[in-house]
Amino acid sequence: MSATGAVIMSLFATIWWIVGVKSSSHGSAPMYAVAVAITVGILLLARRRRGDEVSSDSVERSRKGRLLGIASGLEGLAIFVAGNVLINAGRRDLFAPVVAIIVGVHFFPIARWLPARLYYLTGALLVALGLTGFCVSDPATRLLFVSVGAACILWLTSAAALRASPLRHGSPRPTGTGT
Repeated sequence: MSATGAVIMSLFATIWWIVGVKSSSHGSAPMYAVAVAITVGILLLARRRRGDEVSSDSVERSRKGRLLGIASGLEGLAIFVAGNVLINAGRRDLFAPVVAIIVGVHFFPIARWLPARLYYLTGALLVALGLTGFCVSDPATRLLFVSVGAACILWLTSAAALRASPLRHGSPRPTGTGT
């Protein structure tokens, strides 16, 4: 995953978090600050890292961009269709788990096309989260559970990918604690 991809994923995680906590009784300045703090941390880490966009040529970047566009476009279309079906069926309360499943499924072709093996795990976790969300009977609790869970999965994916990526030339490597 590129540093840019980690930033984009972190921003989507922030949206998931805010939707979840705002729609529950847990919406507060400290809860929103959690999302901002985590995202700022990811942004700072991404700034110190370089992803595959630095080493790959423009043809490869273009190919990857096109593939990501296809996957994201299909994801958006699936979310739009699912949202309309759920609204017409009177099941708007199932939107968060359905979106988590769609987002999770969209990671599988990306994992193969880029390749980014970490995305297989991300996709599987999001699909499992969405399926588990169907088991939560209270709609407000379901929305909070799925939204906060999706945010955490996306933030952890971003952090793991950035941790594995090389530092940008000239950036000091963080030192560990102890001797």
